[in-house]
Amino acid sequence: MSQETSSGALALAVAGEVDLLTADQLTDGVTAALAQRPAVLVIDLTAVTFLDSSGLSVLAQAHAAGGQNTTVRVVTIPDSLAHRAITLTGMDNLVPIFTKRADALAADPMR
Repeated sequence: MSQETSSGALALAVAGEVDLLTADQLTDGVTAALAQRPAVLVIDLTAVTFLDSSGLSVLAQAHAAGGQNTTVRVVTIPDSLAHRAITLTGMDNLVPIFTKRADALAADPMR
C-alpha cells in the first residue's frame, strides 16, 4: 500500500488480494489516512486482483468514518473483479467509483 497527497486529497494505492487475511492491512491504511483528515480520500484498487466481502466492508467503514469531513472515493478498472464486486453489491451507490485516479482526485470534494 502506498500514499500520495495532492491538493488536500489523499490517494491510497492498494495492490494484490483484499480478503479476510489482508483486510486488516487495508483497514490500518484507511485509518491512518483518515487520521490526516483529508478533504478527499481516494482508495485506488486498480492493482487489486481479488476483493471479497471483507474488503467491501472496509470500503463501507471508510465511508462511514469519513463522515462529513472526508469524501471517500474508489478507483477501479472497469470489468475487474474489484469493480464487479463493488457494482454487484451496490457499494457504488454508497461510495463514488472512478476509473482514473486523476479524475477521482480532481472531482468536486462534495461528490
